[in-house]
Amino acid sequence: MAAIMTFEPPVGGNLIPGDAHYDEKGPHVLKDEMESVLRYLDWTSVGLALLGALLTLLLLEIFRLNSSRSRYPPGPTPLPFIGNVHLLMKNPMALVRSMETYGEMSSIYLGREPMVVLNNLQIVKEAFVQNGAVFSGRPYIPLLHWITNGYGIVMATYGNSWRQQRRFALHTLRDFGLGKKSVEERVAEEAHYLVKEMLKQEGKAFYPIHPIMNSVSNIICSIIFGDRFEYDDERFAKLLEFINENIRLAGSPAGQIFNLAPFIKHLPGPHQKIWQNATSFFGFIREAVKEHRRTLDPENLRDFIDAYLVEMTKQESKEDSTFHEDNMIMSTADIFLAGTDTTATTLRWSLIFMMDHPDVQERCHEEIVRVLGFDRSPCMDDRAQLPYTFATVHEIQRCANIIPLGVTHATTQPTTLHGYHLPAGTQILSNLMAIMTDKTHWKHPDTFNPENFLDEKGQFCKNDVFLPFSLGPRVCLGESLAKTELFIFFTSLLQRLKFSWPPGAPRPNMDGVLGLTAVFRPETLVDMELNPSARKMESVLRYLDWTSVGLALLGALLTLLLLEIFRLNSSRSRYPPGPTPLPFIGNMPLIMKDPMALVRSMETYGEMSSIYLGREPMVVLNNLQIVKEAFVQSGAVFSGRPYIPLLHWITNGYGIVMAPYGHSWRQQRRFALHTLRDFGLGKKSVEERVAEEAHYLVKEMLKQEGKGFYPIHPIMNAVSNIICSIVFGDRFEYDDERFAKLLKFINENVRLAGSPAGQLFNLIPFIKHIPGPHQKIWKNANCLFGFIREAVKEHRETLDQENLRDFIDAYLVEMTKQKSKEDSTFHEDNMIMSIADLFLAGTDTTATTLRWSLIFMMDHPDVQERCHEEIVRVLGFDRSPCMDDRARLPYTFATINEIQRRANILPLGVTHATTQPTTLHGYHLPPGTQILSNLTAIMTDKTHWKHPDTFNPENFLDEKGQFCKNDVFLPFSLGPRVCLGESLAKTELFIFFTSLLQRLKFSWPPGAPPPDMDGVLGLVRTPMESVLRYLDWTSGGLALLGALLTLLLLEIFRLNSSRSRYPPGPTPLPFVGNVPLLMKNPMALVRSKSSASCLNNYREVLREACHEAHQDLLPPLLDPLQFAYRPNHSMDNAISTTFHLALTHLDNRDTHVRMLFIDLSSAYNTIIPQHLIG
Repeated sequence: MAAIMTFEPPVGGNLIPGDAHYDEKGPHVLKDEMESVLRYLDWTSVGLALLGALLTLLLLEIFRLNSSRSRYPPGPTPLPFIGNVHLLMKNPMALVRSMETYGEMSSIYLGREPMVVLNNLQIVKEAFVQNGAVFSGRPYIPLLHWITNGYGIVMATYGNSWRQQRRFALHTLRDFGLGKKSVEERVAEEAHYLVKEMLKQEGKAFYPIHPIMNSVSNIICSIIFGDRFEYDDERFAKLLEFINENIRLAGSPAGQIFNLAPFIKHLPGPHQKIWQNATSFFGFIREAVKEHRRTLDPENLRDFIDAYLVEMTKQESKEDSTFHEDNMIMSTADIFLAGTDTTATTLRWSLIFMMDHPDVQERCHEEIVRVLGFDRSPCMDDRAQLPYTFATVHEIQRCANIIPLGVTHATTQPTTLHGYHLPAGTQILSNLMAIMTDKTHWKHPDTFNPENFLDEKGQFCKNDVFLPFSLGPRVCLGESLAKTELFIFFTSLLQRLKFSWPPGAPRPNMDGVLGLTAVFRPETLVDMELNPSARKMESVLRYLDWTSVGLALLGALLTLLLLEIFRLNSSRSRYPPGPTPLPFIGNMPLIMKDPMALVRSMETYGEMSSIYLGREPMVVLNNLQIVKEAFVQSGAVFSGRPYIPLLHWITNGYGIVMAPYGHSWRQQRRFALHTLRDFGLGKKSVEERVAEEAHYLVKEMLKQEGKGFYPIHPIMNAVSNIICSIVFGDRFEYDDERFAKLLKFINENVRLAGSPAGQLFNLIPFIKHIPGPHQKIWKNANCLFGFIREAVKEHRETLDQENLRDFIDAYLVEMTKQKSKEDSTFHEDNMIMSIADLFLAGTDTTATTLRWSLIFMMDHPDVQERCHEEIVRVLGFDRSPCMDDRARLPYTFATINEIQRRANILPLGVTHATTQPTTLHGYHLPPGTQILSNLTAIMTDKTHWKHPDTFNPENFLDEKGQFCKNDVFLPFSLGPRVCLGESLAKTELFIFFTSLLQRLKFSWPPGAPPPDMDGVLGLVRTPMESVLRYLDWTSGGLALLGALLTLLLLEIFRLNSSRSRYPPGPTPLPFVGNVPLLMKNPMALVRSKSSASCLNNYREVLREACHEAHQDLLPPLLDPLQFAYRPNHSMDNAISTTFHLALTHLDNRDTHVRMLFIDLSSAYNTIIPQHLIG
C-alpha cells in the first residue's frame, strides 16, 4: 500500500491567544474611576458622536432606499425609515389617487418595505386570477398579527390552514342558507326591524351608526351564534362600538406607527386600546363557544359554532388538521367582522349619497313604491323590476369604494410581473380607486351617477370593471350575502323613509376617513399643515445646543436599549429556555467564540431550548421523540424554510433546498426526485459510476507518491463528478482548472455563509450595498450560476426530446410541457436554482464527510488497519466494491456510519420554520418560527449509544460483530424535508471510502499535532484545514476597522474626562489634540490665551503629562509659546528651548518638578544645560 499523507496541521500551532490578561485594579477602584469619568463627561462630544452615528445610519438607509427603488415600479419619493407614511397621514385619498399617474404599476413605502400597486384591471387579473397561487399570500403586518396570531381566514397565510378554514367556512355558511331564500327572508325581517328602529326618532336628527351596524350584524350573528341581538342590548352595542373603534384606530397614524415600530406594544398608547377591544371581542366569542359546547347536539346543528365543534372532533386524529380552539375563535371573529363592518359601512355611505343627491333618492323611492308599494318586503327577484334602484346600489359601492387599494396581498414565492422581479413576501395592492374611476370604462367616472350601470333602455347592465369584492382565490367569502343585504336593506329604507341633512348642515368631506375601510364621520375633518419657515430653521440650527442634542440622542438610544431588553424578556418568557441573549445581537458572541460549545450546551436546557441569532429566537429540539413529533407527525406545519437574508439574496427563494414550503417547492422536489431516479438514482448504474470515479480518485492520489498533500480538491472533484454526470451529462477531469476554481468557490461560500461575516449580513442585510466578505459570496454564487447557464444554453442548442441525456434536458422538456399551465413553476430561474441545489447538495456534504473520514482514520490507525484487512479479505486489492458487499464488510460499514455520527456535519440540521401557528409541548410557536433539530445531542445520547462521546465503530455492531442499525442515527434528517439524495450519498460514502482504504493508507505528516476535532462550523462543519487555506483578509479588515473605531471612542471618552479636570481651551481632536490649529495659524492660537495663564497652569500640565507618560505627545507642544516664537528651529532645538524656558520660570526650590523635567528630557534624548538642572 502506498503511504499517503493527507492532512496539513494548523500553521503556528494554537490559534487561541495565550497572553490574555485582566486589569489588576479592584472593583472599587474601577467604580470610582467610572464615577469620575461620568462626572466630567463632555456631553457635547457624546452628542456629536451619536449624531455622527445617526447620520451614518441615515446615509446607509438612503443608499438602501435608492437601491430598493431602482428594482421596483415608480412612485412618490419615500423618506428614510418612514417611507410614504407622512403622505398617508396628511391626505391618504390624495395619495391613492396619485398612484395611477405613475403607470400600470407603482410603488409606495409604508416604513422601509415597498408595496407594489396594480393600477388597471388587466394587470390585476393577470396577478390575482392567472397567477392566483403566487399572488394570494398575506403579508406580515405587525398590528394585525399581534391581534390574530396568524389564525383565522382573512389575514391567514396562504397555505394548508387557510385552505382548510376557508373551505369549511364556505360549505358551512351555504349549509346555513348563504345564497338561499332562507337568508333573504332573514335580511327582509331584519330590515323591517331597522326601519322600525329609525321611525322611533320621529324625524329628529340622529347618528345612524349603531342601528345600521346592529341590523347588519344580526344577519351574520344568526348564522354564527344562532341568534340575533336587540337594538337596546347594551353589551352588544358596546361590542359594536369596540369593532368600529378598532377599524378606525388600525388605519390611523397610531396603527401605522405600531407597524413601523411594533416593540411599542409593551408601552402605553392607542394600540393598547386596540388590544383591549379585541380581547373583549374574543371574550364574547369564547363565552358563546362555551355555551354552545355545553348544549351541543351533534345531530341537530344550530349554527356555525356547532358545526365547527363537531368538525374539531372529526379532525382530531388527523395530523394535518388545523381545526382547534384558536382557529375557531379567529375564524368566527373574521366572519363576524367581515359580515358586519364592510356592509354596514357601505349602507352608511348609501345614506350620505342619498342625502347629497336627493333627486336620485326620490327617483329610487318612486320606482320602489311603484313596484312594491309601501308594505311588501323586497327580495332578490325584484332586482330586474327595480333597475334604477339596483344601479344606484352598485353606484354607491363604486363611489364609496370602502377599500380603495383592496385588501393587501403578498407574493407566496419569487415571481416576475411586467418586467419587475418581486421576491417572496412582496406586498401587492390592487388600486380599486383607479379601476373604478377609469375613464375608458365608465360614462361618468368622477361623479355619482347611477347611469353608469344603466343601458340606453334604462335597464341594469353589468360592468366587468366593477370589483368591490376583489377577485381570484382571495375573493370575498361573503360576496353573495353582502349583495343580498345591500339590496334588501337599501330598498327597504328608501321604501319607507326619506333622508336629508339637518337644517344648515354643511356638505361633508366625501373622502371620509381611511381606516381599515373608508368610512364617513359626522365630525368636521381638519387639515393640519406643517409650515416651518427657512429663517426659523436656520435660527434653530445656528443656536442649537449640542449638549442637549447629545443628551437627547443618548436618551433615545438608552430608551431603545431598554425597550429591546423589555421585548427580549417578553420574548424569552414565551419560548423554551436557553443561554441569555444580548440586546439586538442575541447569542452571536457565543456563536462566534465557540459554536460547538454552544451546540453541546443546548440539551442542558431540556427537550426544547432557544437561541437568538440577532433579535429572533430559534427553537432547538433536543431529543428524537420531539423531533419526530414535529418533523414527521406534524410535517406540513414544521417543513417551512425561514427567511435568511444572505441565502435569500443568493437564491431569491427559488430552487428546492431553501424554497418556502408550498406549491413551487412540491413541484420542483417531485420533479427532481422522479428525474434523478430515471437517471439511475438508487440503481446499479449509479453504483457503477461511483466505482469508476473511485478508481480515478485512487489513481489521482497515487500521483502524490507518498508526499503530504491537501485532499480537498480531488475528493470534491470525485464526488461532484457523480452528480455532474446526472445533471450535466458529463464528468470533469481533476486537472480542469475552471472546474477546480468552481469547486473552490463553493467551498469558500459554504465557509463564509456560516462565518461571522455571514451572520453579520443576516443581522443587517442592507450592508449588501457596501464592500465586505458578503460581496465575495455574491461573486462566487454568480460564477456558479454563470457556469450552469452556459451548460443550459449548450443543452438547449443540442436538445433531442426523444433522447434525454440528463437532468437539464429533462427540465427543458418539462418547461415546454408546463408552459400553458397557470400554476406551473417551471421557468428559467427555478431551473438554474434547482440545478445549483442538486450540484451543491450532491457535492459539498458528501465530500466533507469523506474529508472527515480521512481525519478519523489518521486519528485512529487501528480502525483504519482493521477496515483495510476486512476489505482486502473480502475484495482483494483489485475488485471494486458495490453496495451488496455491505453485509460482508460489517466493520467497514459500521465505521462509515460512525464517521457520519461523529463528523456530524450539520450539528443542528438544516433550519426549518413553522408554516402556520402551532403549539409544541406547551409552547405557542407563531408562523415563521425557526426550528433546529439538535443532531449533536441526538447522536451522542447516552441512552442510545454504547460509546456516545468517542469514535468507536462498535456503536453500530452487535455482539456477533454484525452491523446493526440504530434508529437514533439521523444524518439525513427526516419528514417531508428529508435529504433528497440520501440513497446517492450512502452509495458514494460506502464505495469511495472502501475503495480508498482498499488501496491506500493514510497518516499524519511526521511531527504534525492532532487537529481540532471541532472543525469549523460554516453552513456545514468542515475540518480545520479549510480555515488556514482560505484565510479571508476582508474579515480581518473589518475586525481592524471595528478595533480602530473602538479605540477612537475610548480616546474621545478619555479626552473628555481629561479636559473636564483642566482649565478651558480650544477643543482638541482625538490623538492629535490642537495640532491642526497650530499648523493652520499658530499666532492666532497663541493670542487666544495669554502667556501668563499658560505658564501659570504649566506646572500641573507637566505633572499630569509625566504621570500619564504620554510618549506620543509631540515635544514642541509642551510649550505652545516657544513653538510659536521659533517655528524655524529644528525639533531638538525646539525641545531644548522649551525646557529651558519652562525651567527658567519654575521655582528653583521645586526639586520634584525639576526631576520630572530630567526624566522627561531623557525620554526625548534632549540635553538640558546643567545650570538649569542645578
